[in-house]
Amino acid sequence: MDNHSSRPGECRRSVAEPHRINDRMRFSLKTLASVVAVSAVLTVAGIWGYRLINGQSVAGHTAVTANRVFGSRLTIPDSATDINFYYDLCWIEADFAISEQAFLTWCKEQGWSPITVDENAEIVFKPARTALDTNSVSIHSGYTFQTPNGAGAYDRNTGRAFIHHYDC
Repeated sequence: MDNHSSRPGECRRSVAEPHRINDRMRFSLKTLASVVAVSAVLTVAGIWGYRLINGQSVAGHTAVTANRVFGSRLTIPDSATDINFYYDLCWIEADFAISEQAFLTWCKEQGWSPITVDENAEIVFKPARTALDTNSVSIHSGYTFQTPNGAGAYDRNTGRAFIHHYDC
């Protein structure tokens, strides 16, 4: 349309029609927000699931952190420090600093019976798969124990406990 009228002195304005998007492409704000929210939830769930299935290594944390991650699967004693752990869907490996007495108390609370390792024996145990040293540890003085779902050891010379726990 033009701005000129067929009558002299009269001006007609053209009203441009709004650009129409295909009706099938119209979304309400509520629908768009729902799609974004569901996408965010699926992204977070995917990342969490990937880490759980493929494993996650953590080094130098506290018992509070480890126990929060492990949930009811395994409990690390509150007195443990410098905790390194690896976990996935079915497996937990942890090593941590703890006093001998606190270690023995923890084993008793869990219903485990540690067996003394003397200087004439050697127990080889692998620490948790973390960014730290993953070489096997030879224990000549300390304890070893079996759990219903794994095994563990305590090195009296270094004051570190090691546990491997399987629960699938």
